[in-house]
Amino acid sequence: MLERLERRFKGGRFLALLADIIASYETRPGKGLPIGSLTSQYFANFFLEPIDRFIEQLPETRGYVRYMDDMIWFCDDKRAARASLKQVVARIEAEGLVVKAQRQIQPCRGGVSWCGFRIQPHRILLSRRKKRAYKAHLERWQSQWLAGRIDALALQQAVDAIHALTLPAQSLGFRQSVLARIPPLEA
Repeated sequence: MLERLERRFKGGRFLALLADIIASYETRPGKGLPIGSLTSQYFANFFLEPIDRFIEQLPETRGYVRYMDDMIWFCDDKRAARASLKQVVARIEAEGLVVKAQRQIQPCRGGVSWCGFRIQPHRILLSRRKKRAYKAHLERWQSQWLAGRIDALALQQAVDAIHALTLPAQSLGFRQSVLARIPPLEA
């Protein structure tokens, strides 16, 4: 990572800062750069960009999406998907990276769960996990308000943020059904 960064950036103090951030990782299983840190997202994008280009240039690839280290690409059939997967795994391993054991080749018509959504042809739905989290967040913030720990404005801002996480999906009916079961709060 540092070698690549040194080819891209020339500022000595900036490179020293990046080296300190990278050196702060843990080598124990399950540990590394803090996931919540923006640097992990930038580093993932920076480091995996050559892989993105490789996948996009494969003749089998019809479409490609990546978020952090989760990748999805589309091919015309299983044979093409298997062939491209073999090439991509070899390329990733040549970069010194480890490919997750969990890999799937499946038809698009069944959809795919990805980044908290169930993506199907012609529609995006909330995943079960995201639905549970939505309900739990609403209940938690309402209990905070009922206990007097937050005011009505803070409650409204929290609820707005919770709703915003559902907006990429076709979720209006789900949100309405959840809110219909919650008694209105009296100010």
